[in-house]
This record gives sequence, C-alpha cells and structure tokens, in this order.
Amino acid sequence: MEFEQAYEKFMNVHVELRGGERKARLLNRNFHGEKLFLSNVWWVLSGNLDNLHPEFEITDWRGRSYFADFAWKSPWNVTILFEIKGYNTHVRDMDRKGFDNETNRELFLQGIGYRVAPLSYDNVCNHPEICITLLRLFFSQFQSVEAPTDPSLFGEKELIKYALRLACMGLLGLLGLLGLLGLLGLLGLH
Repeated sequence: MEFEQAYEKFMNVHVELRGGERKARLLNRNFHGEKLFLSNVWWVLSGNLDNLHPEFEITDWRGRSYFADFAWKSPWNVTILFEIKGYNTHVRDMDRKGFDNETNRELFLQGIGYRVAPLSYDNVCNHPEICITLLRLFFSQFQSVEAPTDPSLFGEKELIKYALRLACMGLLGLLGLLGLLGLLGLLGLH
C-alpha cells in the first residue's frame, strides 16, 4: 500500500474510533506537520502506520487535557510520544509562563512513564534523514542485544559510549580525559 492510501485509511479509522474533543481535533486541525512526519520520517522507518495514535489525550497533574501529536505503542512495552514542534509556536511566540508549562509537561509525561521524542518541524520538512537517524538511535536503547561474554569487551563498549558522549569536547579534550594527551606529547605528536 502506498503512503497516501495508508494515511487516508489511518485517519478514517481514528476518526471513527474517537469521540468528543479528540474526534473534533482530528476533523478540524491542519495536520500539515504531522502528515509530513508520517510521510518523511515514520513511513521510511517502519513502512506502516500501525500502533500510532494521533491526537493522543493525556490528563496532566492539573486535570487538564493535553494532546500529543502521536503516541506509539512500541514493541518494547514503552509508549513513545512524538511531538512535531514548530519554531513559532514553541520558541518565538512563547513567553516565560508557556516555557514553564512546556518543561513541566514534558517532565510530567516522563514521570508517568511516557518517553517523549520531540522533532522540529524544520527537520521533519527539510532534513528528515536527521530525524530518522536520531530516532533509530533513540529506539536502540530499547532493543535487546546479546550481551558480550568476553569481559574485555565490557570496558571497550563503555569506553566507546563514553567517547560518544564526550565527542562535543573535541579530540584533544577526549585524549586528555583518557590520559593519552601526555603520551602523545612524549611521542612528539602533540
């Protein structure tokens, strides 16, 4: 099935299943950014729209409804909320109170067990390959892999993970942390 056919079927099924505000939001909202996410990113990753739920309603700590763009019931028993965030709404036009509410909401969602995957509209539209790569990395933490049995590989794996975390420090900072900067100096390579 092609994306457009799958999308039409997906939306029709969810409109039929919903009532109240969730149904109204599905019928009345402009889903431009959300549809771009589905076609440019999600369809490329999965080839289907299975287990995705648009306009997923969650009640926050104040008793107010919040609607995530999409919730995905992943095969790892984790529900991931996808947020397609436009610059104007989520940055330029946001005041301090809105910013506080946004950060509180995201922390609340994490606290009650959801994982939030925010994606910028600009990346979804213009650089979907970045979104795809980052989502693959994000999903990899849930995928099980066979643990190494050779104890020497434990340290190697941790060193690689640590190096990736510190990559923003640059090569010299990383070498210094690993104690290799002095060694390079002794060898005349610094």
